[in-house]
Amino acid sequence: MGAPLEVFCPLLPAQAQLLADDVTPTQLLVGGWGSGKSRALVLKTDRLARLNAPYPVLFVCPTYRMVRKVAVETFRQIWGEWGLWPHVTYRKQDHELEFPVGDGRVGRIWLINGSDPDAAAGPNAAAAAIDEAGLDKIRPDFFQQIKARVRIKAAPCRQIVGGGTPDMGKRGWFYEESLKEKAGVVSVVRASTKDNHFLPADYVDDRLAGLDELNRRRYLLGEFIDLYGKVYTQLTEEHFAPTPPAHVLRDRYGEHVMFCDFGSWLQAWGFAFVWEEGRTKHVHVTGEQILEG
Repeated sequence: MGAPLEVFCPLLPAQAQLLADDVTPTQLLVGGWGSGKSRALVLKTDRLARLNAPYPVLFVCPTYRMVRKVAVETFRQIWGEWGLWPHVTYRKQDHELEFPVGDGRVGRIWLINGSDPDAAAGPNAAAAAIDEAGLDKIRPDFFQQIKARVRIKAAPCRQIVGGGTPDMGKRGWFYEESLKEKAGVVSVVRASTKDNHFLPADYVDDRLAGLDELNRRRYLLGEFIDLYGKVYTQLTEEHFAPTPPAHVLRDRYGEHVMFCDFGSWLQAWGFAFVWEEGRTKHVHVTGEQILEG
């Protein structure tokens, strides 16, 4: 019968807040780049696996590449700091981690690909953590699947934890879940990049200096910023031609055009009316539609 492992680990304020709550059914950690979100989720998953042993806990990443490069490596780093990694069993083919938690019990963590619609089918779990929950790769129906799988009645701590940067703004299940905070169903922990004193001193001022105000609020402070109509943040009214003259609209001399600008996770579709007077071509933008994915 082994004694419980005692671990002393430095924590950022948001990480400590996340670990202190074993009651709220759904926890969300919303933070900026480099605010310690992934490490916080791994620490929380370690805790959930210890509390619920021997029942499995799910750890979800948006892709299998992130499962290998982010999840496994973060667990390896943290457990290596504690001297626990040599005692961990990693079944690479099945993406399963097992480790001793004391009293002869074994903690179990199953690593899940959030982009695979079948990955959450089948297994029942005691709890689940979702990393990079703000990306559109983890769809609302997948999140509902995860919620349905956290259903082992005998598990002492049935929680679902999601952490990420609010990349999608005021859209997606990550944002929708955050709105339930006042209902007492969800707790939201917020983390700023500036809170992480483990980062290099020049990280914010130098490496992220090119961000405009909206994106600084989103990627440094972790705010949900609605980007509809704000794809081109430097665009002002002076860049637009006036409304076409009445005779142009009446006689339909112009042509309608549609254009698209692809970003890393969204598309900005624009609609415009083009007409010519003499040798001058005029453009009147009539609408914009932002689509994700």
